[in-house]
Amino acid sequence: MPKESVTPSDNMLPTVQVGWSREATDSVQLALQSPEWADGQHHIIDLWYGSEPTRTQIAEQLLERLGSGGELADAIARFHNAKTSDEANLAKLHIGRQVLDSVTASSWEVGTAWATHLDRPAINRLVVLLRKARTAVFGKDE
Repeated sequence: MPKESVTPSDNMLPTVQVGWSREATDSVQLALQSPEWADGQHHIIDLWYGSEPTRTQIAEQLLERLGSGGELADAIARFHNAKTSDEANLAKLHIGRQVLDSVTASSWEVGTAWATHLDRPAINRLVVLLRKARTAVFGKDE
C-alpha cells in the first residue's frame, strides 16, 4: 500500500498519513501518526497512556476494581470457577471490560478522536495527496 505523509508546521503534532490500495481493499486510508514514535516499534496506546503518572492511575483503577467485592475480582473468580467454555468466555469479556475501563478512566481527556492541527500549506498538501490517492484507487474524475 503506497503511503505519503503531511507533517504539520509544529513537528511535535501528529502527522497525517494517507495510504491507498486498489489491489487489496479499493480504499484510501487516513491515519494520524506521532512524529516521535514513527519508528514502528511502539503502539499508539503507549503514546496515549504510557506516561508514568498515567500508568500509576491505571494501576490505581485496577487495584480498586480488584479490591474485595470489586467487579474485576468477581469476574476473575467467575473465570477460575467456570464450568464451561461459554462461562469462561463471558468472564473474559467482563475482565477485558474492567481493564479497558481502568485505562480509559485514567485518561485526562474524554474523546473519540486524536487530532492534529494543519496550517494552510499542510492542508493544501493533504488535498493534493487525497486527490492522488482517490485517482489511484477509483480512477480519474470526469
